[in-house]
Amino acid sequence: MNQPITDPLIVVSDIHLLAEGDSRGKILLAALQRIDTSAVRYLVLLGDIFDFCFGASRYFQHKFAQIGKELTRLSLHGVEVIYLQGNHEFALKNLPWPGVQLSAATSHLIRLGDTRIALTHGDLLGAPWHYRWYRRFSRSFVFKSAGLALPQGFLDRLALSISRKSRKQGMTRKIDHRHIISHMRAWYLQQGCDHGIVGHFHIPYQLHESRGELLCLESWDRPNYLAFGEGKFRRVYLDPE
Repeated sequence: MNQPITDPLIVVSDIHLLAEGDSRGKILLAALQRIDTSAVRYLVLLGDIFDFCFGASRYFQHKFAQIGKELTRLSLHGVEVIYLQGNHEFALKNLPWPGVQLSAATSHLIRLGDTRIALTHGDLLGAPWHYRWYRRFSRSFVFKSAGLALPQGFLDRLALSISRKSRKQGMTRKIDHRHIISHMRAWYLQQGCDHGIVGHFHIPYQLHESRGELLCLESWDRPNYLAFGEGKFRRVYLDPE
């Protein structure tokens, strides 16, 4: 699928890139290059685009420089590029990507005409207290300083190793869909929006609510993005070629 991307809103999440040159990185860069900047109004990266990224480090700034250049190019051509930090990403506000709105906020609201769409990475939905404490600490000055004190290549290898082990353990974990959906709905109602979009869970929920739809991004085991145009959503699966 090599046609231009023209929907007013494009949302991508949870790609978990290891490096720009890996298969997912190539697919993402190809998709970014196909965005029609005269038609797309918003590009939202809903967190965990990288399997690990420490934005305050020159090592990671260099590692993912090409993606930053593409996002800046889109921004300079009129696309509003919004990047909500995920739970695999740290200090993203330090990335030198002009024009890209790098945010550590838990939620973001955009408007397309009279339509209000709320977005969140989603890792805090129903999260236990100890995870919330860790999340707060991981965004602190102390955590940032400790990260910068380590050899950055070592930090990268360590974080990716932990991520692999966590993913392997997660493959045998039973998913409580009721728990996830109930917290998604509670968040959606709190936003007072028409539609809500959530990342993090890698499950393609699509729930019809009283005012609109509540959706979750699918896993990038099948590279995809969520598009909104002409009042409706669709999932688009990207050609690995």
